[in-house]
Amino acid sequence: MSEIALGILLLTGLVLALTVMVMLARSVLMPSRPAHVTVNGRTELATTTGTKLLGVLNDAGILVPSACGGAGTCG
Repeated sequence: MSEIALGILLLTGLVLALTVMVMLARSVLMPSRPAHVTVNGRTELATTTGTKLLGVLNDAGILVPSACGGAGTCG
């Protein structure tokens, strides 16, 4: 019985450690910085890096036809 509990604790600890490592790597390698998108030389939208362009345009009320149903990634 103690082997099962030890295995569960070990696996849970391993998953938590890997999750923390991925989150730290993501924050270092892909920092979220402010960005500006200019549409047709007139409309300027403020956003952050890492945000999907289709989502930014959709939030601003600029509708863009897309084959992926507005998901921002197709395939």
